[in-house]
Amino acid sequence: MTIEKAARFESISFFLAWTLLAVIGSGFNLNKDFWLLEAFIAVYHIAQYFYLGKLLADFGKKKTFLMNVLFYLVVGIILACLTLLIVRNAPSQLIVGWVVIVVATAEVYGLMIWAINKMIDANMKKKH
Repeated sequence: MTIEKAARFESISFFLAWTLLAVIGSGFNLNKDFWLLEAFIAVYHIAQYFYLGKLLADFGKKKTFLMNVLFYLVVGIILACLTLLIVRNAPSQLIVGWVVIVVATAEVYGLMIWAINKMIDANMKKKH
């Protein structure tokens, strides 16, 4: 599997998984706020596609772990702020809690992505 194919497969798979979670989480109420969230998810996975190509290419050449942690930290903060556009007039305690949850989730997700790609990289190197 080439780096491009691996990045494409991962991005599409994770996009579909997050979309399914969003549909279930919305209680199948696909209103305009759901579609706004879905647009954020799509943009996120497009960015992730390009990032994964770079991440896979950089394994073995650079230390990728810190780059990965920083990428998902920034993405988590951006996503938390963008999703706050949906929830207007929320109490400040809820906003802080939401930002913490989204950033923490993005970091855990980023660590999983890094680990999965580390395994893919090792598998690709073993076949060559």
